[in-house]
Amino acid sequence: MNIARIVDKNAQRFPQKIAVVDEGQRSNYQELNHRLNQLGNALLAHGIEKGDKVGLFLPNCKEFLESFFAVTRIGAVVVPINFRLIGKEISYVLNDAEAKALIFSSNFKELISKTKENFNTVKTLIEVGRGKSGVLNYEDLVRAGSDSDPTVRVEMDDIALIMYTSGTTGFPKGAMLSHGNLFWNSVNVNSHHGFRTDDVSLIFLPLFHTAGLNFQTIPVLQAGGSVVLLQEYDAGKILSLMKQEKVSSTFLLTYMWKEISESPDLESLGISSLRLMISGGSPTPIPVIQRLETVFKGEYVLNFGMTEAGLNCVLDSKDIIRKNLSIGKPTMFVEMRIIDEQEIDVPPGQVGELILRGPTVSPGYFKLRDATREAKKGGWHHSGDLAKFDGEGFIYIVDRKKDMIKSGGENVYSREVESVLESHPKILEAAVIGVPDEKWDEAVKAFVVLKPGEQMVPEEVVAYCKEHLAGFKKPKYVQFVSALPRNAVNRVMKGELRKLEK
Repeated sequence: MNIARIVDKNAQRFPQKIAVVDEGQRSNYQELNHRLNQLGNALLAHGIEKGDKVGLFLPNCKEFLESFFAVTRIGAVVVPINFRLIGKEISYVLNDAEAKALIFSSNFKELISKTKENFNTVKTLIEVGRGKSGVLNYEDLVRAGSDSDPTVRVEMDDIALIMYTSGTTGFPKGAMLSHGNLFWNSVNVNSHHGFRTDDVSLIFLPLFHTAGLNFQTIPVLQAGGSVVLLQEYDAGKILSLMKQEKVSSTFLLTYMWKEISESPDLESLGISSLRLMISGGSPTPIPVIQRLETVFKGEYVLNFGMTEAGLNCVLDSKDIIRKNLSIGKPTMFVEMRIIDEQEIDVPPGQVGELILRGPTVSPGYFKLRDATREAKKGGWHHSGDLAKFDGEGFIYIVDRKKDMIKSGGENVYSREVESVLESHPKILEAAVIGVPDEKWDEAVKAFVVLKPGEQMVPEEVVAYCKEHLAGFKKPKYVQFVSALPRNAVNRVMKGELRKLEK
């Protein structure tokens, strides 16, 4: 099962159906299949063989998808690179992955030119845009390639993708994902979200990240739907594209949905096509969900997953208000347990580590046997997430193991405190860390971002938490900031917050 075959099959089923919309440019399935065959054959002609690694340093664009499917069709391995990385970080990923080629956007030409001397294994550079001397031009390469189907045998267990974790602490690790992992994850997503041939999905989350590529794009294309690509987040642009392209689904982070819900043009735009609103990250305030579902007449759901294991849990629309703080229940082809330090299953209500297994789970980290062995103890993937489940089987993430705060012998879970803070009508978002405390070992400190035009004092924040949390959980310190430090996939970098305490 070559994951690129979904394009080939849909080109046979409905060749003229639109597959990709990129800045108004439309490509149907036949055109997409034609070009990825050409690119695949051109890469073979330039010495890229089955198992070779090919880096993609591209924004959300049709060339990303052509490259992804062309590389995987010939049995090579895609290494998507976060396009917000700096030179030394790009070099680290390419060198660690032992990449043989790099396809990059002309927008990043200067950065690549300055950095390429540090590439240890990259022999072929391909520029999307106007290539110069010594660099292959993407369009020239596509035109030179044969349209015949590259006949490379690919098995389900062959690696298709190496995705590097965000690296908020230490060096990022390359999570290997096989063709089978991607196939079963796509089936998993579609068993819950039911993407259809008439779906039009707006893809804003970056394709170098699992949420944009594996939770949305591949499943939508497998179903024969269309994807509309957007490179940068802008609430107004998103609403405009929803109206223009008759978007039926999209996946945005919680704070983005908050901003969408507060748009003054929400009702007047008359968007009636949106049937599925997918969120990720922190829980969404109930008033935001209610407003969005009322205006759009669609369903609001929560996805929870990870780079190493695909989509793990879904909180469906029918439960998203009554189980608002939950991540839902395990997806169809994923098994989950919550265990204590002795790896014994914990009873409902007790906190333990979330572990999982199934055909969507990565076989391990590239070249990191010890890290793979540690993550795969007992045949289960150990997530590092601390969680609990209730009597109905709904799962709640309470913290990352490394982010749990020990205050006076009590465990304080930062996610719980953050959820309370973000339920305050004046607060846009918040992050909580533990800081040294002579008496209690650690004390709770909250970094708070207020909504535009709002004002608060620290005492007001502490008092609000005291109303909703046990006393030992409330913040001892509050610092107002204009924004939380985030990495390229919008994960809050708590290491950066901790540096402010040093």
